[in-house]
Amino acid sequence: MVLLGSSVVLLASAALAWQGVERQLKDLDLTKFSKALGSYFEAKAEGKGVLEAEVEVSDEAQALGRKLAKAKSTDILAFPADLGQALWLSHDYPRKKFKKGKVTEVTYTERFYSKDNPLEFVVALPNNYQPKERWPVILAIPPADQKPGQHLGEDWESGDFRDGAILAVPTMPSKVEDWTDRAGTAAVLVTLQQVMENYAVDPDRVYLAGTGDGVRVALALSSRYSWMFAGVIGRRGDAGEVSAAGFCNLPSYLAGGGAQATAFEAKVKELGFGNCTLAPSADLPSLWTWMQAHPRVSYPSKIDFWPSLDLVRSNWLEISRGSASEGAHIQASIDAGSNTITIEGSGVPSVTVHLTDALVDLDRPLRILANGVSKEVKVVRSLKLFTDKAFFGQIDAGQVYVASELVSLPAQATEGGEKAGEGEEGGK
Repeated sequence: MVLLGSSVVLLASAALAWQGVERQLKDLDLTKFSKALGSYFEAKAEGKGVLEAEVEVSDEAQALGRKLAKAKSTDILAFPADLGQALWLSHDYPRKKFKKGKVTEVTYTERFYSKDNPLEFVVALPNNYQPKERWPVILAIPPADQKPGQHLGEDWESGDFRDGAILAVPTMPSKVEDWTDRAGTAAVLVTLQQVMENYAVDPDRVYLAGTGDGVRVALALSSRYSWMFAGVIGRRGDAGEVSAAGFCNLPSYLAGGGAQATAFEAKVKELGFGNCTLAPSADLPSLWTWMQAHPRVSYPSKIDFWPSLDLVRSNWLEISRGSASEGAHIQASIDAGSNTITIEGSGVPSVTVHLTDALVDLDRPLRILANGVSKEVKVVRSLKLFTDKAFFGQIDAGQVYVASELVSLPAQATEGGEKAGEGEEGGK
């Protein structure tokens, strides 16, 4: 049985490698393409020279075909690991100079913010920070009675964290009740966006942590943006009334919580996820060990999703905002061997599937089985889709998508013969 299990793992690994999860090119090979990507993002942000920059990206992508002559495809879009590395290199982190091991106060005045209403956050880089390496990130939401710098000094003063991770703490809105609303969400997500833009982040090891009042905020926010994080951490605070529906592929570590944390863990088990760890106290060495064992599940083969007004995406599955009725539920899985995506769902008319060769082989026809109705499609990779998603922060260097497919979900028959969604109680 052990040998059989090992064989299965090897076969699965071989299938993933064939689909482009393993690198095909060296960083040097990607230099011109990554620089073209960086120039395109700058042009797009400034609104100048966008067309010329877009042409340059296309030309450099095609030029990489010669370097991929011996690979399964000459299209760089067929290799997510190389494409992700090019995206990571486009930030040109070595060019950005920061003090190692120091706590830096940052004032941000763009996008949703201004000089009169700035976003302020603090960042601490590891003592041995090297911008050519990828570093894990702890994005920490402090309790209401701590300033960001104070929170770093009092709650994250550990050798493992200060030497091995980038630590960032946003200044949250003055009213705690606003922390889960637009202002609090923006403070956390814009801080993360700035950290990922300027520091050499490992996108597969970004952890959202909350302490005290921040625990319920971290859980609520990560449930809405689950695909962005490797895990969510709670310390010395209760979970709040957060639903467990968004945590299918998002592990959680709750230390020193109360009855709501216990109830949340029970619900996670009931839903079949089983990825919530309860701990009696906020022990930093144990938390560091947990983090090492839980990198992000960037391309999960299964998704169990209860969409709502706030929950519209789960990894590679997305719905239109406002399209889910009460009680909507979607289960989806991918079989890479047969190139098949199976979707069973109710309460939504359609879903969008985001695709990459880390999930399926886009050189082959794709079979989609939606509520028992089968169709075969040929999905085309799109450089424009990739660059647009990258610019708007919908993908990152560890999770790239190069195609999307809209899938209709035919109504399912109920036990009484009525189709869900057609009767008075349909889809509930």
